[in-house]
Amino acid sequence: MNWRLTAIIILCATPVWADGSPECDAFLAVTNSLFCTATTEATSYNPTDWPSQVWSIVRPYVENPEIDPATGGNLPDYINGFHVDLNADGTNEFVIEVQRFWGTAGRFYVLLADSEVGWKEVATLQGVIHLSMAQDKTPIITVTSRGGPEDYLRKEYTMRAGHLELLRSKSFLHGVITEDNLK
Repeated sequence: MNWRLTAIIILCATPVWADGSPECDAFLAVTNSLFCTATTEATSYNPTDWPSQVWSIVRPYVENPEIDPATGGNLPDYINGFHVDLNADGTNEFVIEVQRFWGTAGRFYVLLADSEVGWKEVATLQGVIHLSMAQDKTPIITVTSRGGPEDYLRKEYTMRAGHLELLRSKSFLHGVITEDNLK
């Protein structure tokens, strides 16, 4: 493999806000990632094409109150997101990017799932979202985010019974990795 291709692969696998140290890169690396919001091109959805229940959940996140509501210009023409199976049940969930909320930690996403009672909001997450397969075939949802220079957070979830279950939480602060005790 030539050095240019190696550099491109490393850049695509590492969030743009990573400090580039080997320890940081290792902390942020997600093994066997099948999907990543940083490297997968988002779909541009026209919200009027969604089921009304989905639109009613997403609308408060995407309205921009600073634009004159009298003209109807407070809603975007399209919304970026992903349709992906988060729980290996064969039905895709929505991962919707909230375009007006960004920050040091990364992009802000709303996760929606179709349940027995209709569409519902499962979680709101900020950062880069990866999906990788676990041994039981249920995807591991890994979210990495930045708190500041040399300050990163990594949380791993699985989706069970219509909600996200936190499996592991780790922080990276100036090269020191700390794992939160969840049990």
